Amino acid sequence: MNFQQTYDAVKDKRLVVEKVTIVGLDRTKAYVVSRELEPVKDARSLDEIKDVLLEAHEHLQSLGIFDGVEVIITDSETGQIDACTILVRCAEKGRLNLHAGTYVNGNDGSLEFALGLTNVLGRAEEVSLSAELGMNNLTEFSLSVSKPRLGGRPRNTTVGVYQKRRSFAQYSSYSEETRGGTATLFSPDGTHAVAYDLAWCKIRAEAEASAAVRRQTGHKLKSALSYIFRHYTLDDLQYPTSGMGFRSSSEIAGLGPDANLLRFAKQHVAAQWVHPLIGSSVFSLSAEAGVVLPWGPGWQAKPTYISERFFLGGVHGNLRGFHFKGAGPVDTRQGREGGVDALGGDMMCAILAEIRFQLPVAAMRAAGMYGHAFLNGGNAAQLSGTGRPLKQTLKDFVRVHQTWRWSAGVGLVWPTSLGRLEVNLCKVLKHQMTDRFTAVGLQVGFTPTI
Repeated sequence: MNFQQTYDAVKDKRLVVEKVTIVGLDRTKAYVVSRELEPVKDARSLDEIKDVLLEAHEHLQSLGIFDGVEVIITDSETGQIDACTILVRCAEKGRLNLHAGTYVNGNDGSLEFALGLTNVLGRAEEVSLSAELGMNNLTEFSLSVSKPRLGGRPRNTTVGVYQKRRSFAQYSSYSEETRGGTATLFSPDGTHAVAYDLAWCKIRAEAEASAAVRRQTGHKLKSALSYIFRHYTLDDLQYPTSGMGFRSSSEIAGLGPDANLLRFAKQHVAAQWVHPLIGSSVFSLSAEAGVVLPWGPGWQAKPTYISERFFLGGVHGNLRGFHFKGAGPVDTRQGREGGVDALGGDMMCAILAEIRFQLPVAAMRAAGMYGHAFLNGGNAAQLSGTGRPLKQTLKDFVRVHQTWRWSAGVGLVWPTSLGRLEVNLCKVLKHQMTDRFTAVGLQVGFTPTI
């Protein structure tokens, strides 16, 4: 009689758990493990015990504090034939995690440092301290605490504080300082997330800033609630050959009575569909769209906050061949230097059609690299605070053959933990008068995953 036959013969017979023993815990509080095993007390057969232990094992591994968890069913210590003992062996992870790296996107680069303390208090929490130092006076510091399976339930929580200083002088003649805190509640599989963000923001304009940028200066307070939904059926994250991915982000800001609050509603969606072609080549169609609008009395006459707008241009800005933030609404700078400030759009749409193919070099395939040929298009427009009829703006926006920007090219793609690193040879096919671009040229940058 084989194992399956033996198991089938006894799986439904009465069997209860008389004792649970947990070993291998050093920093971890015993209740963190024992509460996941509580349901086993109600099991009345070997099959029920097995189902409960498999679920408990999955929950314990999802805490992220163990290198391994082993669960063993043994005979009763008192000799009862209808009872058993559960032995749980845990191997804890190390306490300290360090990470450092560089990030390059177009003309911008940064150094990133992260320090993680796992299971500091023995309750499966993780404390993270990160810093990012970059070109163009970028500095960002954050401190966060994450707690998986809060209260033993399938929900994860992260709370944190942050400070950012970013300079957009090269593109938009302003710099911004932000200090705030966030709290996020999300499902373990990452499908759903709800977050609250409270932040103080300050914009400072450069001497040559345009009139549109100067109107953005001063202090603002952001009090916003957001919801994120993700859904994926892609068969592989590195080189998918079939399936789709979808991400939606909804945000409402202005929660509170303060007159200085930013008040806007924002929606952003991104989707990807992948279909196999001949051999290992695949066709990929990606699209993203976003809209942000102020709310309250006289909303149509109020400009949106510039840092909440959508910018097109570059690999990261989903419009290859154009300079970073090089396509979309602009305003003329003041002073002798001339030039324009990128203002971003209240509404944005971009489309990317690709044929992806494996490379002939084995080492490049082993590293996950592949080639692609693409057609990329997009458009952005301001909806509020322009004095222009909204109906006319929308009518112009959808004129794909007139107001949209288009480019095509070929390149190499290397999926990484930061996103897709692309090295592309691009040709701009359609542009507007105020756009900044290189007609034909090489472009390097990261594009975030959906």
